[in-house]
Amino acid sequence: MLYGMKRITINTTQNVKIEYDLAGVGDRALAWFIDQVVMWLSIMLLAFLFADLFMEEELFFIYFVAPIILFYTLVMEVLNNGQTLGKMALGLKVVRMDGKHPEFLDFIIRWSFRMVDIWFTAGSLAAIYVNSTDRSQRLGGIVSNTAVIRISSRGGFKLKKLTEIETLENYDLTYPKVVSFFTENDMILIKKVIERYNRSPNEAHKKAIKEAVKRVESVMGVTNKKPQLVFLRTVLKDYIILSR
Repeated sequence: MLYGMKRITINTTQNVKIEYDLAGVGDRALAWFIDQVVMWLSIMLLAFLFADLFMEEELFFIYFVAPIILFYTLVMEVLNNGQTLGKMALGLKVVRMDGKHPEFLDFIIRWSFRMVDIWFTAGSLAAIYVNSTDRSQRLGGIVSNTAVIRISSRGGFKLKKLTEIETLENYDLTYPKVVSFFTENDMILIKKVIERYNRSPNEAHKKAIKEAVKRVESVMGVTNKKPQLVFLRTVLKDYIILSR
């Protein structure tokens, strides 16, 4: 597997165990590079737009350059639920190890350690920790109990590519209210449960399928009488059709 990728199992708030690929050094370095390009292009654009207003370089640095360089990662991850533009491009995301959504304090802790992990050591300390720790965490990740995972495959996973399905005109919906009960992230979790089971139908993955079915039944207030995989796939198809 590229970059010596590791995996981690997270127990979600729906009490479903999901296995994710952890982002390796190569993934994270490329995401960082993309973010640097975004930041400096933004700075160049601002310099062009406000050249007449900020004649002194010191003022331009104070009002634009420094805030972008210092706070870009923090602001982007807070506003985009653990993703910068670089992470989005590569399908990476910051998650908490307990399955809950990262909170503002978690992002603050991660961000505060960037100086040591990345800037003061030219990224070498972060690379050492990511390569050597079981959860591929840098110091900021260890202290904040967060990790960076892959939420998409190398082929660019999208929810609407989960399965080949018909259009709304020739598809009979089974659960027309499914979009009012679940989010896209919920559907991605269900998809991954099915994926893991199909790849390796062991007892742990069978249990995950069973728990996912129970959770979906409980949330939607229905009783499933179909085979478990058929039921979950039907819920996925209905959600995709209705959310197009």
